[in-house]
Amino acid sequence: MTSITDLDLRLMQVFLTVVENRGLAAAQTSLNVGLSTISSHMATLEKRLGVKLCDRGRGGFRLTEEGLKVYEIARRLTGAVSAANSELAGLRDILVGKLRIGIVDNIVNNPRAAVHRAIHLFDRRDHEVTVTVEVVSPRDLERQVSDGMLDVGVGPRLSNLGVLDYDLLFTERQYLYCSRLHPLFELAPHGWSTDQIASEKYASHVCPLPDEPGYKEVLRGVTMVHNMESAAILILSGRFIGFLPEHYAQHWEARGDMRPIKTQQYFYDNLFYNIRRNSEKQSRIISQFSKDLKSAHKANQKMLVS
Repeated sequence: MTSITDLDLRLMQVFLTVVENRGLAAAQTSLNVGLSTISSHMATLEKRLGVKLCDRGRGGFRLTEEGLKVYEIARRLTGAVSAANSELAGLRDILVGKLRIGIVDNIVNNPRAAVHRAIHLFDRRDHEVTVTVEVVSPRDLERQVSDGMLDVGVGPRLSNLGVLDYDLLFTERQYLYCSRLHPLFELAPHGWSTDQIASEKYASHVCPLPDEPGYKEVLRGVTMVHNMESAAILILSGRFIGFLPEHYAQHWEARGDMRPIKTQQYFYDNLFYNIRRNSEKQSRIISQFSKDLKSAHKANQKMLVS
């Protein structure tokens, strides 16, 4: 291939979708075509490029070294095309392109979170934007925004990457919990001693604990979890204690399956941000949705206070 054609761009879009779905079969729904068609497109792209892009078979889907390079090139190309389309659409004052939003798990039932309201505001505008929402682990969220796999992320600030902007949206109160199966359940919330807490296995979360006196010295982390559901399962087993968002734990508290431990001492507020790349010329789509996020959370905060 001596130059990139329209066909190459279409084939690279198929390739990107396959990679992001981690396989040909999983990409069928996103592409709305059959497996044989996707396989044919991949073979055509490999032939035009003259390299093998991936290994696919019983061992699963894996990019080759050349495939990784083509993936990065394809992502830059499609991003440039999307940005150009957005700028051209700006001439007629309409938003055109894609908006890929990443969120961490279990914020939809947080009364302080208003991502759904921001999407409502955004979608009421005159636009031709395809909006997708993906649940991403806090560990991966910033990296995927930085790498351009996501346009906007809503979650905690872990890595503090210099290429990203962080705008505070809302907070999430976390308490330390134990379950009904735990032998010291009846002592909760206020009967636990510091020694008893220190003797328990603690399911630590990827989000760091605050620098409160005694937190890191007392809590004995023996396993790491990357989402709230994993933490809840370990806590419900009765063999671990761990932090959970107050709104998320309410379901088990109401059923008598879970109780907080020393609520006046073991709690902290997790901060959630609008995370986006700080490029000098930001996409009009990302810029507008960021404004809608800010507006939605500001209005939501007023409703909670009133």
